[in-house]
Amino acid sequence: MEQLKRLWSRRQAAIILALLVLGGALIRLVKLSHESLNFDELASVWTSKLALGHIVTEAIAQGHPPAYNLIQHFLPMPAGDETMARLLPAFLGILTLPLVYLAGKELRSRSAGLWAAAFAAVCPLMIWYSRDATSYSWLTLFTLLSFYFLIRASRRGGWSNWAMYVIATLLVIFTYFLAFIVVIAGLTVFWIVRAPGKERVREWAISHAFLGLTLAIFFLLTASATSGRSGLAIPPKKLFLEDLVNWPLVFVRGYATQSIGGGVMAIGVPTAAVIAACAVAAALISLLAFRPVRERFLKRDVVAAGVYTLFLVAVPVVVQLASPQAQFASRYYAWAAPLSALFIALLLTGLPARLAWLAGVPLLLVMSYYAQMEVRVRRNENWRDIAAIIAAKGQPDDEIMCFPEAHCVVAFAFYSSRTLPTTGGNIAGGKVSMIPGTWNGYKDAKQNLIAGSNELTDAIMNDVDGARRIWLVMGDGAVGNYPASPQVNAVVQSHLRQSGNWDLPPLDLRLFDSVSHT
Repeated sequence: MEQLKRLWSRRQAAIILALLVLGGALIRLVKLSHESLNFDELASVWTSKLALGHIVTEAIAQGHPPAYNLIQHFLPMPAGDETMARLLPAFLGILTLPLVYLAGKELRSRSAGLWAAAFAAVCPLMIWYSRDATSYSWLTLFTLLSFYFLIRASRRGGWSNWAMYVIATLLVIFTYFLAFIVVIAGLTVFWIVRAPGKERVREWAISHAFLGLTLAIFFLLTASATSGRSGLAIPPKKLFLEDLVNWPLVFVRGYATQSIGGGVMAIGVPTAAVIAACAVAAALISLLAFRPVRERFLKRDVVAAGVYTLFLVAVPVVVQLASPQAQFASRYYAWAAPLSALFIALLLTGLPARLAWLAGVPLLLVMSYYAQMEVRVRRNENWRDIAAIIAAKGQPDDEIMCFPEAHCVVAFAFYSSRTLPTTGGNIAGGKVSMIPGTWNGYKDAKQNLIAGSNELTDAIMNDVDGARRIWLVMGDGAVGNYPASPQVNAVVQSHLRQSGNWDLPPLDLRLFDSVSHT
């Protein structure tokens, strides 16, 4: 009878997990192409389509190690097909669901695994990056895989478990420049969950010595790309606390309530909320003075998941805010999302069953509400529409001028069936830089800062010389990658005749003809 109960329990868990994975898959796959790729996605796809010999240098120049792009290079990504471009991240996001179940089961029980999979299935942040043609879904999966095999290796030992831990961690290292955080977290969590025995310590030491050596070599080889990315300044306390308080909000609601251009920026938190959150945290910590509370919630599995999650959430905040005038973007939270789902699941399964349901189900409902908003909301950068307009109305001797130029190059490479000469530059801090010729990647990008209006006029007119018509693409001033270009607009308006205007937030598209050097 006992064996039948255990068998039924396993079957129940398998059925529930299958339903969670199916539901999570549907929400990650539905309407994958309902809006055009944004710039980060376009840059990732453009880099992945380069010749193999150029992918590594270009990816590193963009600030992203090349593991994801090298894999994506071998997958079909037809021009203009957003679904195929986003299919790999969606598949990786779906794989995360059974993996987080296995992590919960390894740490505690099937029940913990199912709770973790449920939270991961409806987590808006994980859904967002499962529908985004960048490396974050890849990063999320392999960070979780690294943690899973760390737990198995620490508890069970065996070189096969440690080898899988090292491989998964290496895939994180070659995907994200902050991957050293995963190695440090692994060094720490081992001592929380390890089984007794000198053999475990020896395996742990050898594995992390190899990872540490790999990190050191990788940082030396990529020093030119990572230098200057962070400084030694102590982050402002207020900003640090705001971003820590931000994390639960982003985990529960993702970016669903944010407007165009605000999708990757941290959600602002008032000072009062920071003070209140600190007070609540202090009260919760004070409860640990009571032995029954400690015995229930300070079990090794809870502490291990909590410490690992804290590393993933807090250290990137410190590193990013250490740079002068830096701002932390909530996309850096993404890799902590599965671990956070696991941590909450472990807390819930430490409660009496009824109380766990009373706490867990409302949270799942709230997250589900924001998850469906995440799929429905549109933050379209409109590159698909811009390319379609130029394709329909363009002529063979047209030229494109774009600010920022890199965005146009990668967008038209994906959406346009023909290549038009592209010129332009960048706007940063109200200053204009012109790019000589056509932008051809960050690895060898050159920019000339424009000193004044006369120099800007000469540079622009030199770029458009000989063109019959000019398509001007500019930002409309939305938060993010698309600052307004009033200086450029003033020059073009005074020298060319405008014959078309399309407002496509966060971009403006304008058509000019009858070039004259007045």
